[in-house]
Amino acid sequence: MKERNWLTWLTVLSLVVGFVAMGTGIWLSYEAVRVSRAKDKVDEELYITQKQSQATESSLKRQNSKLTAANSSLKTENQRLKENNLGLKNAAQKLPEKAEAAGMNLWVKEKKGKHTLLVKVDNETGQTERNLLILMIPGTYEATLNNLPKLFPVNGAKPQYVYVKKVPVGSSSISLNVANDNSDLAFFFKNNQENYWFKGSHGRSDKIGSYSHFAKTLSQIGLNAGKLKATKIKK
Repeated sequence: MKERNWLTWLTVLSLVVGFVAMGTGIWLSYEAVRVSRAKDKVDEELYITQKQSQATESSLKRQNSKLTAANSSLKTENQRLKENNLGLKNAAQKLPEKAEAAGMNLWVKEKKGKHTLLVKVDNETGQTERNLLILMIPGTYEATLNNLPKLFPVNGAKPQYVYVKKVPVGSSSISLNVANDNSDLAFFFKNNQENYWFKGSHGRSDKIGSYSHFAKTLSQIGLNAGKLKATKIKK
């Protein structure tokens, strides 16, 4: 009887252990599936996050590229505007001098004898001009700043000239002794900005610049700027 009870309990215990083991197996399988699904979900979310991050990074790169291009374009435009402003500033600075050069004119008023010309000097600049140097251009040659050395080579005949230190405002006159009464006239003068100008045929004005540039220009036609003989002008 005792042996049967023991066997019965052993059988029951075996069944209980079997059920527990089976339940544990089922639970472990369920947990494994749940963990696997959770891992798959995490992997999926991680993949989506990575894709979103890559898309965001790509978008940021494109935006940065656009911003870089825009900044480069702005720099180019700013440089162009800066150069334009500088050009306008230089042009604005030159306008008063151009106007001053336009206000200095001279022409032959009359011929006094075979080799004497009465030249009228009009100073309409509103201020006294200085260092007026009038050149007699022989024959029918046109006087331009560039061709002066060809008209008066250093080893050739020196140009006839009249030099006046001060030219008053308004009209003045001066007599010129010339070898050829068909001579044309050209002249240099210094404005109040201490710049020298040349005015040749057809009233064309060219800015020479400082005294050193003026002296160099005269040396190219055989004249010494420091040894010019001055003549008085008649008001």
